[in-house]
Amino acid sequence: RLPRDVTRADVGACYAPAQRYAAHDEAATLWVQATLLDYAVLMVELTVRELSARERDDAYSFVRRLGVVWGLRADAFPAPDWRAFELYCAALDARTAALAAALP
Repeated sequence: RLPRDVTRADVGACYAPAQRYAAHDEAATLWVQATLLDYAVLMVELTVRELSARERDDAYSFVRRLGVVWGLRADAFPAPDWRAFELYCAALDARTAALAAALP
């Protein structure tokens, strides 16, 4: 358990300074799911075979359902399908890179 005075800035560069850390932050939970799915698909495609568009969409659909089990709202996911999910991940990557570049 984190002490009450831990802020998001202490936890990672993607959070604005002085924001309190919240383990059930919806954006953070969504980010975790997105990175897990993105890397799971990447690893399958690097080590086993390339997935079809249908398989990628199915994987994304499964993760969306899993997110509801983890407490996310059903409409929390910003992308309706795998292609839109890829664009969401690219935007996250760009934001993370910009925030990291701004660090002292």
